[in-house]
Amino acid sequence: MPWKFIIFIVIVIIMAVFIGLNFASTADLNFVFAQVEKASVILIILVSFAAGAGAGVLATLLSRSKKKRKEKIKSAKKQELEQAESDSESEEEESEPAKGKGRGRRRR
Repeated sequence: MPWKFIIFIVIVIIMAVFIGLNFASTADLNFVFAQVEKASVILIILVSFAAGAGAGVLATLLSRSKKKRKEKIKSAKKQELEQAESDSESEEEESEPAKGKGRGRRRR
């Protein structure tokens, strides 16, 4: 069996034992504007974990989108600069007379 699967099974068993032992335990919760009496401890733990995981995922997504936006702006500026440089080079080539094509030379 792969080690990751064995570790996963062990974690699931530990969680099941933890849930079984704390299933009957209750606690009172006091929020700023509300109070919950006799809430299951395991339910409180699971909701807290889910809220933390959701906040972590949201923070990661926001960070990635901000980074992508910065990279997109940076690449657009770089592309604009390259375009401006190529335009200026093509203008210089058009304004210079062609050299070595016999202009200005006299044949004898």
